[in-house]
Amino acid sequence: MSILTPTSVEDHIISNLQNGPLLIVDLIERIQQKRPHTTKQGVYLIIRRLKTEEVVVVHKKTISLSGVWLASMTEFLTLANHNTLRTTSFNNSFLDLKDGERLQYSFKNPILTDAFWSHVFISLVYVSVPEHPILIYNPHEWFLIARTENETSLFQRIYNRGQKLAVLAGHATPLDKAVRVHFNGKDGMYETPTELPFPKTNYYINVIGDFVIEAWLDVNMTEKIETFYIHTSTLDDSAKMQLEQILMHKGRNKFSISHNKRKADVIRRKFKKYFFL
Repeated sequence: MSILTPTSVEDHIISNLQNGPLLIVDLIERIQQKRPHTTKQGVYLIIRRLKTEEVVVVHKKTISLSGVWLASMTEFLTLANHNTLRTTSFNNSFLDLKDGERLQYSFKNPILTDAFWSHVFISLVYVSVPEHPILIYNPHEWFLIARTENETSLFQRIYNRGQKLAVLAGHATPLDKAVRVHFNGKDGMYETPTELPFPKTNYYINVIGDFVIEAWLDVNMTEKIETFYIHTSTLDDSAKMQLEQILMHKGRNKFSISHNKRKADVIRRKFKKYFFL
């Protein structure tokens, strides 16, 4: 497979889906522009195989990369990258941050933010102590609506380590409460307090051991997310598609990783108001 310099039909399918879902007819047109002699039947044949292998997902004539496959690839690359870097060099990656040190990144595309976020999250989970619960605060847990497979796959990796997970949402709208079905209340805990635990509605935070991940999503996109949650009470395909379109909005997204035991302990104390940790 050569995604960066695609040659086969399979390569072109995955490469084109890197930027998000496409109508299958549009995907075929793009591939035929690069490979003029490629037939529509040939593309459909490869799509059926990739669907069977759970590399892609097809829904209502639209195709996208499978969140489960992306999570698996991320896990593989994360471990390979981590083990290679650890044995070949001492660099300034986030895994090597000393207590009190911090790295910050900026992304214009929320998809890139989410992809890098997942990469960092998995990396830190695998070097954390399983006895310490993973803590997540999201103003809204929209990841379980728009990125269901990816989010539940990340959670399962935590559970498989014998590690607990506590997710705190900042609101208690019907959609915020609806995602509670993804938590069993034992390994995975979820609460929707009536008051906002953190002041900014675009602020997200994860605590993994003594590492703290913080993200500030684009303000305009955040306003659209808030409006969506206020005016949407039923989770169906139409609502999910609407949310996905909001998340395609480009803007300023900041992301930071810090190794800060004191800050992690402060946040852990705040979580203990809502969870038995």
